[in-house]
Amino acid sequence: ATVVQIAMLPCDLLERAFLGLDVASLGRCALATRAWSDVAGRDQVWLQVISSLGQQPYALTVTETGARSAGRQTFHSSAIAFLTRSWMDRELGGEILASRHHLRRLQETRELRQLYRFLHCFHSAVEVEPMSARRTQAWYNSEGVSVACTIEILNFWPHSSWVLLRPASPEETHSSLTESQELDLLSACIFGWQAQCPPGRLGAQYCFILDCHTRGELFRIPALSSLEIGSHKVSGRVGADKTLRLEFVMGRWPEATCIPLPESSTDAFLNSTTDAFVDASELQELGVPEQWLEPCVLTESTGLGPPLLSGSIDLDLSALS
Repeated sequence: ATVVQIAMLPCDLLERAFLGLDVASLGRCALATRAWSDVAGRDQVWLQVISSLGQQPYALTVTETGARSAGRQTFHSSAIAFLTRSWMDRELGGEILASRHHLRRLQETRELRQLYRFLHCFHSAVEVEPMSARRTQAWYNSEGVSVACTIEILNFWPHSSWVLLRPASPEETHSSLTESQELDLLSACIFGWQAQCPPGRLGAQYCFILDCHTRGELFRIPALSSLEIGSHKVSGRVGADKTLRLEFVMGRWPEATCIPLPESSTDAFLNSTTDAFVDASELQELGVPEQWLEPCVLTESTGLGPPLLSGSIDLDLSALS
């Protein structure tokens, strides 16, 4: 019988052997030999790892304060298909601030193992930290609450993305976010604020939100960019455990849509959404139709397309009561 040393296996067979290995095992294989290291870094190998990255249960602690936030994220099948289609063959331009070094690495690399490293460290996409809370009108067996919080939305996709953020009812045991997200807008209105300019960047910066009332708030974030809001109010209902659950879903901004929501500025920072709004005339100059400056009623549902990432964030308000 012929004995074949495993170190002499062809690279294609090694790749097939590495498929399905977890991150720790791939790391150990990469340390064996130079040839193994090259195969262990191939995109097709890491695609399998990324595919299982967001599978529930997957919990994390967003903050370490007394009012902590915990969340669960799920990468949808359309996200994995998008990675194979677009991520490995893309052109990303534009300036990325030095403080966003992790986004700069994503701009410069085309290796899926680097994308995995980023998603593993920064995958939450939406981070919310409560600062204060006050009770509002009670609703049946749950308690109404208005929460002032900080919000950071991070778009790590190489395209403009939409993010829908909404409070979930305590009675909901499963997420209401579906594989094909649609907005049933009985009433919606676009608001805008002038944001602070990042250091070294000139020109006016803006933040825009489509307020859908109880159906949530819609944001539009540029590629490889973030939006930070120092103080933002969200309202919802908490159960007996004093927890407010927020759901979010993220997807690629559709090329054809009837929602005239402008894109927020790259890496915009807004002190507070209670500050003065951008006046109506300036919003119209920025491309917002006049009818969207007041509560606007749509007769048909507005499709946003398939989501790439969805999740929930539990805000523990017991320390703020």
